[in-house]
Order: sequence, then structure tokens, then C-alpha cells
Amino acid sequence: MAEVEELQKLQLLQALTHLVSRGRELLQSVNEESRRGLLKDFALNNLNILFGFTDAGANFLTSLSVKKRSDAEKLWEHFFQDEDVRDHVEELLQLEVDWDEFLQHLDSSLNLCDTPSVPMVRLGGYVPGDLQLKDARTNEHLKLSSYFRRGTKTLLVLLRHFA
Repeated sequence: MAEVEELQKLQLLQALTHLVSRGRELLQSVNEESRRGLLKDFALNNLNILFGFTDAGANFLTSLSVKKRSDAEKLWEHFFQDEDVRDHVEELLQLEVDWDEFLQHLDSSLNLCDTPSVPMVRLGGYVPGDLQLKDARTNEHLKLSSYFRRGTKTLLVLLRHFA
């Protein structure tokens, strides 16, 4: 039984190491890209870099054979008495703070924060059809209702924050 626990701990450390390493690489990349040009152009042309952290997080969960972050948290709480696990978790939490700071800077630089014309949309809540959106592919401003057509099924992803 102790061997299984040790194997789980090593797997957790490996997964945390990979996630933090990949997250730092991506954060460094987005910081460099955002410094090279206008932030508006960065936001339009580099969304795929921002999605990389989401992908890394999904790989992290898969590598631990869990489906939710809360399950991963339970796993690392189980091993939290171990100094290496604590250090790796603290690195991950700091990385998340650093990403949040970058995204807040991006929001404020693009004047996306506290915009009174944008209603607050809550998870599981109602989204009005006249909500103004910006199509990331075409840079065109549209109403949400313009995406819905009779007889078609539309998968619509609304992005506000990536972290």
C-alpha cells in the first residue's frame, strides 16, 4: 500500500512540475508578444496562446486521472505534509496569480473592465439576445441573436477570462 501512495505522490509531483513549467512558458510567451505590439492586436491574434494554459490544465487533470480541479486539490491535500508537494502547489498557486495579473492588465489596457454597456452574465443565467459581441474571427460586432438560425445547431463559446 505504501508503494501505491509513493507512486501517486510521484505522479502528482510530475504533473504539477509539467503544468507549472508549461504555464510559465506560455505566460512568458504572452508577455513577450504583448510587449512587441499593440495589446489590441495581441488580443485578436494570440488567443491560441492563451488557450494553451487551458489545454495544459486539462492534461494535468488527465494525468492524475481526475475530472475536476477539486479532485486534484483533494489529491494534493492528501500529500500536503510532504515538503515537495507543498512547494509545487505553492508554485502553481503563484502561477495562477501571475496569470490573473496579466489578464487584468490586458483587460484594463483594452478597457474591458467595468464597462457599463456590458451586462453581467452569470453561469447558468440568462443571456439576452441583444447582447453585443465581437466575433474573434472577423472582428465584427454582432448581436448574440445573429448566431441563431432556424434548423441549425450552433456551438457558441463566450469568452471573458481564460484562466
